Amino acid sequence: VTGSEEPVYELIFINDLSEYEKYMNPEDRDGYLTLVNLTNSLDQTYTPSDLVDCTYTAQGRNTQQLRLYANKALEALMKEMQAAGFYNMMVLSGFRSYSYQNMLFNQYTQNEMAANPSLTVEQAEQIVLTYSMRPGTSEHQTGLAVDMDTMGTFSTDFAYTAEYAWLQENAWKFGFVLRFPADKTDITT
Repeated sequence: VTGSEEPVYELIFINDLSEYEKYMNPEDRDGYLTLVNLTNSLDQTYTPSDLVDCTYTAQGRNTQQLRLYANKALEALMKEMQAAGFYNMMVLSGFRSYSYQNMLFNQYTQNEMAANPSLTVEQAEQIVLTYSMRPGTSEHQTGLAVDMDTMGTFSTDFAYTAEYAWLQENAWKFGFVLRFPADKTDITT
């Protein structure tokens, strides 16, 4: 690379993913870059207009939804992951409306207070903020975020699995990033 040229990466896949290329690397890439966090929130009425059902929703869960391009990129990721020998990854959570996130956050707060009755609401909310976001501040409301895990385990041990290692190495090829790694929580909230 010389001057101001961007490096060119050759991506090698096991499958022919040509039908997914426009989803994995959309022309309007900036249209999918949305910063949502504690200081950059979404309005309670925000709902993406292009939500579709997610084929890879975990069994026993309500069918999850994602924005069309994210869902197609996820399909490509899952096909490639399965071709690499990993068949047990599923989506636990996709799009969440403001009201659903509000219900979850309140339920989690109540669960923390039930587990430790000495906590104040504020203390319980601070604990909840280590694993869930307030309504309007969750990336799930964008329809671009998914919680994934090996089927049925959903635990912190996921970070020590071969599936997680594969995702760390390959998720970017499909337009995804792994959010909130344990050693980066001070800069990812």
